[in-house]
Amino acid sequence: MIPPVHHAMTCEDVEHVLWLFLDDELDAPRRESVRRHLAECDACRGYFSFHRVFRRDIARVSQPIDVEALRARIVRALEAEGYVDPSSHSIPSER
Repeated sequence: MIPPVHHAMTCEDVEHVLWLFLDDELDAPRRESVRRHLAECDACRGYFSFHRVFRRDIARVSQPIDVEALRARIVRALEAEGYVDPSSHSIPSER
């Protein structure tokens, strides 16, 4: 439930609209109410910070992976450690 426009946000209100706030989907008056509450409430500011970082990290993970580039980096790392013969790219059974 989105609280009324001219209503001082409570911690519970902020919790309910935080994702809308993070996604910039609140109207200007409600956005300003959330900002005012976050400026005054350490607990909600911490909650907001956690979810902002969480959202950013999830976005990073969901980026497409270049499988061939990843494979090449893994092979180079294995070669550097002596696990892979650089000429054959085969992994020896023992080191």
